[in-house]
Amino acid sequence: MRSRLAQMQEEREPPDESIDWASLVEELQALAVSRIGTRAKKITGLLGTAQHSAAGIQGTLKKIGRLTITFVDPIAIDDLVYEMEERLATRAGIEHPPRRGQAPWYYAFDDPGLGSE
Repeated sequence: MRSRLAQMQEEREPPDESIDWASLVEELQALAVSRIGTRAKKITGLLGTAQHSAAGIQGTLKKIGRLTITFVDPIAIDDLVYEMEERLATRAGIEHPPRRGQAPWYYAFDDPGLGSE
């Protein structure tokens, strides 16, 4: 029976050579530092260990989205992850992520006809 690590290594997709993954990871790390400052160490570390592929970086971004960082608003982390996903989608030519966190009721207050008779 093969180990779980061996199975994971076989499942990894080969990196797309047309994209400079190292510069993309550096760009995402710089974005994290610019948004969160010195509290971005965990995020930059995770990005540094991400597999150099769209799926690898997407998986890392999912992990980042679940992080809890002291004195950092979870919404700020969610917005950061969304912007990183946007940059990944643009560079890798994949589908852009849907915007999260926009509940339908949020925009109901902008409707002048709401509640009027």
